[in-house]
Amino acid sequence: MASEDDTPVALPRLIPAEAASFSGPACVVVVSSEEERAAAMALPSERVAWIEAPLGLAGAPDLKAWRLDVTLTDPGREAAGLYALARAREGAPTRVSMPAIAGVAKAGQVALALHLPARIIPAQPSAEAVGELETLLDRYLHDPLATAPIEPFHGALTRIIHGASDTLWHRVEATPPPPAHEAESGDQSLEAHLARLVEANAECASCPLQMWCVGYFKSPDAAYDCAHVRRLFSQLEREAQALQADALAADERESPARSS
Repeated sequence: MASEDDTPVALPRLIPAEAASFSGPACVVVVSSEEERAAAMALPSERVAWIEAPLGLAGAPDLKAWRLDVTLTDPGREAAGLYALARAREGAPTRVSMPAIAGVAKAGQVALALHLPARIIPAQPSAEAVGELETLLDRYLHDPLATAPIEPFHGALTRIIHGASDTLWHRVEATPPPPAHEAESGDQSLEAHLARLVEANAECASCPLQMWCVGYFKSPDAAYDCAHVRRLFSQLEREAQALQADALAADERESPARSS
């Protein structure tokens, strides 16, 4: 779900039984069985921002009236199933969410071909997964038929080009991490999470992505090596700067034409 300024918002993720007694304004309802899917249909639609369902349940006809977040667990194996999903969900708001593991490039490229918005949960990807993300980023940026956003790429571009102030956490709709130790009852905000990492002399202290990432890739493992992640987002930053330069050059070419 997005806020009024198009920034995604992390909402409570509840099973139907929990959502039935939920008193907040909106939540994400998570279904993993036919029984839970049927129970979700009885919930007040105005309080359900999304229904989150695995691919095997996502094509059910009664889900077409709902905003649907289709979750993949094995993106390489499940990629082909997105074609049938797109036919079943034609015209209905649909997003595909997937982890940054082997197969993410395959599923992400199918989502792009089908014009389905996608969300990648990067977590702490391996070097191999980052390589796949680089492949997907290249397709996202350079395929003229790629019209749907992929997060967090879209959010990073928005921040670089337009100066948006949101973070990677917001773009993948993640909640702030708990304190480093379960026994600690300190501040659980993103600012406190980053401050703990900086105090521990983690890479975050001198990372150029610090204010966007806010320690995302250091959770849960503060010792995670971010070198290949920085490579990925350095590529994205170079591409964003090239887009800015192209846009500026286009404006300069058009200016004499407008004034004549």
